[in-house]
Amino acid sequence: MKTKKILFLMAVFSAVLLFPFEGMAQSDKTIDDKVLKLTEKKKQPFEKTVKKKKEVEKPVVEKPEQQIIVVETPKVKEKIKVNNPCPDKFDVELVSVDGNSYQQEVRFSVMITNLDVNKTINVFNIKCYDNEGNIVSASSRQFDTRTNIPVKAEFYLRDKILPSKVNKFNALVISIDDCEVEFRDVPINWN
Repeated sequence: MKTKKILFLMAVFSAVLLFPFEGMAQSDKTIDDKVLKLTEKKKQPFEKTVKKKKEVEKPVVEKPEQQIIVVETPKVKEKIKVNNPCPDKFDVELVSVDGNSYQQEVRFSVMITNLDVNKTINVFNIKCYDNEGNIVSASSRQFDTRTNIPVKAEFYLRDKILPSKVNKFNALVISIDDCEVEFRDVPINWN
């Protein structure tokens, strides 16, 4: 009994494969991506070639929601006036004044060269006067120096300085030992 059912199913299956129904869709006649040749029995036999098109997936490109455009402005070296009442004791050069607009703070660097005998110098009473009349101060420091060897010192002005309102310091005053060095018209390079 089982063999008769199996033979019957095989016969039906082979008949379906050999003689497809006329109402079958064209995609039902194709298998995978291979080209099939079908022969249909009507009054005249003919050969028909069917090709299945491959669909190519296009890559998905995600667009960023917000674009940040950074515009760099060239740094212009402006003439900074320096008043050093003790040129025979030490030389002071302002290296950079950089502002961090996110943290609203300013960092400035000075190069101090001791022209006297080896000694320890005290840098204190650091004040910056902005163009709005505010006075901002930094902490004092102490340095061991050698004769004619420059020492770089960095100071941070941690008070809130608004980059939209303050673009330069009218005066930057540094007291070194018993001399007060003053820089005038100091531009701030905001980042």
